[in-house]
Amino acid sequence: PAGTSMAAFTCAEHLEMTMQDDIMTLHVVRRDIHTNEIAVIDLAAESGADLPAFEAGAHIDIHLDEGLVRQYSLSNPPGERHRYRL
Repeated sequence: PAGTSMAAFTCAEHLEMTMQDDIMTLHVVRRDIHTNEIAVIDLAAESGADLPAFEAGAHIDIHLDEGLVRQYSLSNPPGERHRYRL
């Protein structure tokens, strides 16, 4: 989101996320910085296991340092369960 420090994305290798009241720790597997305000982040399970299914338009909560929680839209196709793309 606008105003969010990119440092949170570029420094974190593991992020905690919440989806339907379940907390998972996911690994950042890819970061594409498109502009100073736009980044595409791919998250995956460290074990390589499939992630929980989701529907188009789903959002997840990302838990960052210092208790910050940000909500992001999942932008990959719902059938792709090997990663979540933010």
